[in-house]
Amino acid sequence: MPVARIPVDQLGHFAENNTIYFPFSDIPRDFEENGPSALHWECWESFLCDGCEEPSDGYNVCRNKQCERFEDEAKTYADEGPTSSIYWEIRLPSHMDEHDVARAIHDLPLCLVKVGREHEEYGLTLTGGGMNLTWEIVEAFTRIGSLPPTDKVDLPSMGRGDSELDQYLIGACKRAGYEAIRSIQNDLDSLDSRLPQP
Repeated sequence: MPVARIPVDQLGHFAENNTIYFPFSDIPRDFEENGPSALHWECWESFLCDGCEEPSDGYNVCRNKQCERFEDEAKTYADEGPTSSIYWEIRLPSHMDEHDVARAIHDLPLCLVKVGREHEEYGLTLTGGGMNLTWEIVEAFTRIGSLPPTDKVDLPSMGRGDSELDQYLIGACKRAGYEAIRSIQNDLDSLDSRLPQP
């Protein structure tokens, strides 16, 4: 299924630039047993229809009326949840809920998680590994309308960089990097203004 790309100059700032350690395998997945004050996490992964390969809705059924499996149960793309012990903190765009994000990144090795106690936060984490997945991480952020975290703007070559998609991702990383530089420069200028002038 083709993925619509948001123009680089229209990407927002939903990445918090925080890479956070969280031992998913050691923490309960939900709070039903221990109550909402216990440290827990939830996960949203996309589901793909066996017939048309389109991502399903949040109820795990195909919603493609042209598909012979319409309203049948779908399957997960990854189906194992987080395989990493870190996540990249994000804020959900106002026009997307958890299932929208999961559908947007349905064919990438990432999923949406929500972690915490009473005050929870969202993040993206990996559902696969074994190689450098920086390109895929950057693409996931752009698919939900966000510039990537600044610690991901150093894209590895790995034989990539020439395709239209790769050029788009490079552009997103450049914009994220330049905006970070401007923000740091503004902070430095503010500090300079507080020092005695010669």
